[in-house]
Amino acid sequence: MGCPLVYEGEPVHRADVVLEWHELVDAGLSRLDVRCRSIPCQRSAASVRVIGRVAPETVARVATRAEREQTQRNVETLARKGSGQRVRSRHMPVRAVWLEGGMMMSRREASLRAG
Repeated sequence: MGCPLVYEGEPVHRADVVLEWHELVDAGLSRLDVRCRSIPCQRSAASVRVIGRVAPETVARVATRAEREQTQRNVETLARKGSGQRVRSRHMPVRAVWLEGGMMMSRREASLRAG
């Protein structure tokens, strides 16, 4: 499972998992001002750059939060469908993502990559 890291300065998302400094150091990360956003990456493995690996205990904590986030998203999706609200089509463009070097990147990913 791979999940994105976000800087501490970004707004907190309900899926964020705070990583202890020793978990970040053990993972081989040089930045300690990041959180793990426990939304599994849905990219192909070839397009993702691994920047560190955390202990199995940390993975279990992130996986639990990711499962909880997916359950909540499922509930919200069902509620939207039942309320008659318009749901964004997969074919509509997402403006916060652009192509850079053959890889789709969000602004957050681009800033993490630059850091």
